[in-house]
Amino acid sequence: MHMMKKGSILLMTTFLLAACGGTLEQGAETDSVVESQSEIVESVESSEEVVSSEVETSEVESNTQMNEDEAALIERALTTIASVTGYTEEEGYMYIIEPVEGDVVTVNIREDNEEVANMVGMFKYDDATENVQEMDMLTGEYVDFPAE
Repeated sequence: MHMMKKGSILLMTTFLLAACGGTLEQGAETDSVVESQSEIVESVESSEEVVSSEVETSEVESNTQMNEDEAALIERALTTIASVTGYTEEEGYMYIIEPVEGDVVTVNIREDNEEVANMVGMFKYDDATENVQEMDMLTGEYVDFPAE
């Protein structure tokens, strides 16, 4: 879109030059038109930089808030899953956090071993209901903890 604006300005300037004198002789009038075109392009670029800067700042503030909220959600999920299942980092388990989807955090719990990290289970925590579900390894579906 940025390139389209520059292209449009350049095209309009070309038409303006052709309409002004019918020739493209280098003279005082064409010099002033070219200077005007340069000033317009610089003005457009300057305006776009300001708008772009404002958008980037807004996105950073939004992402920071989202990251803080998401971090708090993950912390609640880990605390709840550890208390319900008994699988804690202190007892030799590691948590692998899957991408968060809304209010639901999916956690892959594995044994924290140097040689091999066997999977203990996959758990989902729903923040809205504070419910913990475990994946049934045979069906792949999540059921309320403990899965039978």
